[in-house]
Amino acid sequence: MKKIFDRLFSTGFAGLYILTFAIAIGVATFIENDYGTDTAQKLVYSAKWFEVLLLLFSIALVVNIFKYRLFRKEKWSVFLFHISILIIFFGALITRYTGYEGVMNIREGSASNRILTNDAWLQTSVFDGSQGLLFENKVLFGSWGKNNFAKTYRTPQADINIQLAEFIPNAVEELQEDPEGGLIMELVVSAGDGQRRDIFLKEGETRLMGTYFLAFDSLEEANVIQFKYENDSLFFRTDEAVNSMQMSNMAKDTLEADVFHPFNVRTLYTFLGINLVMKSFNPKASLKLVSSSLKVTTGQQDALRLKLDCKGETKEVVVFGAKGVEGSPQEFDLCGQRVFVAYGSKYIDLPFSLKLNDFQLERYPGSNSPSSYASEVTLLDAAKGVNKPYRIFMNNVLNYRGFRFFQSSYDPDEKGTLLSVNHDYWGTMVSYLGYFLLALGMILTLFSKNSRFVSLVRKVEGLSGKTAMIAGLVFMLGTMPAVMSAKTTFPVDSIPVIDKAHADTMSRILVQDFKGRIKPLHTVASEVVRKISRKQSLYGQNSMQVLLSMAVFPDVWQDVPLIKLTHPKIGALIGNDGKLASFVEFFDKEGRYLLSAELERANQLKPVDRGTYEKELIKVDERLNVCNYVFSSALFKIFPREDTTDTHWDSPIDISQSPPEVPNNVFTQKFYTAYVGFVRDAVRTGNWQEANGFTHLLVLYQHKFGKHLAPSDRKIRYEVLYNKTDVFSRLMKIYLFAGFFLLIFLLLRLFNASWNMKMPIRAGFAVILLAFLAHTAGLLIRWYISGHAPWSNAYESLVYIAWASMLAGVIFMKRSPLTLAATAILASMVLMVAGLQMMDPELTPLVPVLKSYWLSIHVSMIVASYGFLALGALMGLLNLIIMILNYKGDNSNLKRTLKELTYINEMTITIGVFMLSIGTFLGGVWANESWGRYWGWDAKETWALVTILIYAFVLHMRLIPGYRGRYAFNLASVVAYGSVVMTYFGVNYYLSGLHSYATGDPVPIPTFVYYTLAVIFVIGTGAYFGHRNAEKA
Repeated sequence: MKKIFDRLFSTGFAGLYILTFAIAIGVATFIENDYGTDTAQKLVYSAKWFEVLLLLFSIALVVNIFKYRLFRKEKWSVFLFHISILIIFFGALITRYTGYEGVMNIREGSASNRILTNDAWLQTSVFDGSQGLLFENKVLFGSWGKNNFAKTYRTPQADINIQLAEFIPNAVEELQEDPEGGLIMELVVSAGDGQRRDIFLKEGETRLMGTYFLAFDSLEEANVIQFKYENDSLFFRTDEAVNSMQMSNMAKDTLEADVFHPFNVRTLYTFLGINLVMKSFNPKASLKLVSSSLKVTTGQQDALRLKLDCKGETKEVVVFGAKGVEGSPQEFDLCGQRVFVAYGSKYIDLPFSLKLNDFQLERYPGSNSPSSYASEVTLLDAAKGVNKPYRIFMNNVLNYRGFRFFQSSYDPDEKGTLLSVNHDYWGTMVSYLGYFLLALGMILTLFSKNSRFVSLVRKVEGLSGKTAMIAGLVFMLGTMPAVMSAKTTFPVDSIPVIDKAHADTMSRILVQDFKGRIKPLHTVASEVVRKISRKQSLYGQNSMQVLLSMAVFPDVWQDVPLIKLTHPKIGALIGNDGKLASFVEFFDKEGRYLLSAELERANQLKPVDRGTYEKELIKVDERLNVCNYVFSSALFKIFPREDTTDTHWDSPIDISQSPPEVPNNVFTQKFYTAYVGFVRDAVRTGNWQEANGFTHLLVLYQHKFGKHLAPSDRKIRYEVLYNKTDVFSRLMKIYLFAGFFLLIFLLLRLFNASWNMKMPIRAGFAVILLAFLAHTAGLLIRWYISGHAPWSNAYESLVYIAWASMLAGVIFMKRSPLTLAATAILASMVLMVAGLQMMDPELTPLVPVLKSYWLSIHVSMIVASYGFLALGALMGLLNLIIMILNYKGDNSNLKRTLKELTYINEMTITIGVFMLSIGTFLGGVWANESWGRYWGWDAKETWALVTILIYAFVLHMRLIPGYRGRYAFNLASVVAYGSVVMTYFGVNYYLSGLHSYATGDPVPIPTFVYYTLAVIFVIGTGAYFGHRNAEKA
């Protein structure tokens, strides 16, 4: 028994559990893609065997903690993050068995204490006379694999057995020939509400459709469309005249009322707003329930075929329902008892209520698109004596008595709110504790003198300069960004160009943004161009020229491609497969907004249900509305109010739309129209004197009425200077190329000490130090402009992190010149990520779920980890090549290099795995704070976990017999990077999920992937024989 125990919980089996865990959840993402989330949950995530696997892994983890005595004082940092894994598992266990989620729908002026669960339940009620019993079971059925459900319910009269015979996902009726069947018509009906319905009508059956009955040989009353079958033909009559049109030849006719007429296939019959078409009919047919799609989807109805048994009386029944919809009870008689069976979500009563005082939906001016929404509620708890108002909106959560309420969606008529509700206090707290200890332990492991990482550092301290420089060079080659240029076929000459000198004069005009901040127009211009196009300039014009030209010539710019398209499906909606689209492309010839229907659907989805497509759709809509702000002048709040106690500034459109009783002076009423006229004339004539003079009048007006709110002239000058220099974007390139330059010459000096490299190395030092001083000055200027320390948002934090990294490099540059080069490269990478943040500034009152500090750190950590793991893969490949070159085993220099680079590789992967782990679990914190679910098995987060597990196995291979050695480790470091590629690219295009771009059939696997795998196979095979020969030598 002891041998079995030791074997089951050995280090080797622990590694096997890790790989099985990774493979299982990776396969589950493909199951989810093809068969739906419920199927993946049933077969993997919620399966008992999966729990057993995690239990075995947990026991193995505990056994190995004792085996390697990680609880010793000198190993406490390693012990900390290993024990945190058990805590995270325990938190997940609490969530699984005690937590639940649901949705609360409240109408304005009403209160509710009920939530509709996200889980599906099978509810059975049994009534015997006046006595009733309720039996409830939470169920999870999938479209693949066997679905099991069998229960015996004990009642005073008799036991009732219920067994699932068949689960039919997305159930629909299908017409099939049946010699024993009857006559059935298949109709397509539209009853005036615009909704098309496919229905089957049996002989002797009556169906209500709108205000009319469809009666097949039954009723003869008013408001009836009556059908009959005679002499192998169908006839119909109504009490109203009917227009008919044959679809084959478009022949039209008018049929009189109260007379039977032939009812023909593929003929459109119209009367009183009702459209009716017969697709087919069969005189001997029956209806069979079939699945329209094996992938279980939201909004589709499923069917359960159940076998009921009581005292030998057996009955087979069909019950319809779906998750997310309250189960509708269906009644059956069994053993003299009334039995009601319902399938679907159920309501749970809370110990308190929420009253919706007001649901607020703000839309963009001149648009139907929602910019933000919030719920003004009152918390009512009589037992606790609580009666408090709260405002719930995105990222602003109501916490009360273990329940968390998140703004999720709203009713179509905008008179009600949908709040997501989560009840999982202890599961969340325990998981958060695990996340914290995991991060703390991993960080401390990098500095603990007795950790594996620090022992590797000590071994690497004996490296020759050549090896270190080679590693640095590999790092550079692995992190060099690709530079791409975009071309456009739009006729640039047709775009009006504003004089640069005039644009510079206008750049100091003050504007109030939606948050109330007063800032130069230059800042607004920079933000607008970056927001709508994700560029710094457009068509050879700087941001000020673009903004002014858009405002003065909106008719021209509406045809200019300037709105960034970030998802292929959005481009397909407007018929544009490029990267930029024009404003007019989003509207049809009648002026209808082409994104309207999809956007409304996306906005009404709960944030947790929005995928990449929906999020990008909302972003594109925001870009469109920013353009509309500019075209309509709504963005230009340039007029301070004459009442100095009023802090609001007005835009030209505000002035023009103000009520007659609101006084406005002549200047604010006439300025904008006159200014547009002056600029149009100046573009035509080249004379900008009048336009410049008119601009000066606005400066005087702002100074007179807005001086008490406006920033100082010096602060305005600094802000414009800061915008023009674009210091941090420039520093990203300077750090990158200066770091690479310095690295190259340090490497050359080590290869040949006789070469005089002092001048280029000193030049590299000087450029990097000057860049660091510019970096410091840029941070100080940003601090002065904003009035707060420059680390209050994601962009500022990343810029500050880059500065701190450079500071460390400067401090240690004398001890190790390589440090300065490496930190310069690292700072360039961080600034590159910061640049991505800068490309999506916040210009409107939109409060998206993605506006989160946690999210920014989460993304930054994960993206940075990919760089380290890529470096590990490149170094692993280099080591495999070294094994091939040293196949005789007689080159001591290559042997030493292989050993040293393998140490560096392990250190690099360790840092990458730590960053990926911390970043992934920070994503869980963001998700929980945004919509109440810290882990949802989305494809992207699942594959991030797969990557963590695979690399965890790679790092522990040295402890597993048969997997030790430099060859195995370096080959694994190359192969393991495939999980990163799958996480970063594969999920986006081959799996559906919140983070996915996948729509329709997946794109073919690129040919270069097969060549890459072939190259790795050849190198790996060669390295195997080379390493084996070298070991024998």
